[in-house]
Amino acid sequence: MTYADDTAVTSLNWLEWKIPLSSFTGVKATAVKKMYIGVGSRDQPTRVGAGTLLVDDIRVIKAQ
Repeated sequence: MTYADDTAVTSLNWLEWKIPLSSFTGVKATAVKKMYIGVGSRDQPTRVGAGTLLVDDIRVIKAQ
C-alpha cells in the first residue's frame, strides 16, 4: 500500500489515512499477527534524511 502524497512524511500536520480492508487482497484480517510500517522504497531502500515518524491510532472498525 502506498500513500499518494510523497510529501506526507515532511508534513507538520497530522494526516489521517483510511485504508479499506478490501484493498488487502488475500489477507485474512483475523490472522494478522504483525504489521510493518515503513517509509521509502521496499525494493530499493536508501538511507536518506533523519527525523521522527509518529504513528497513532491504528485500528480496525466495522464499515458503516
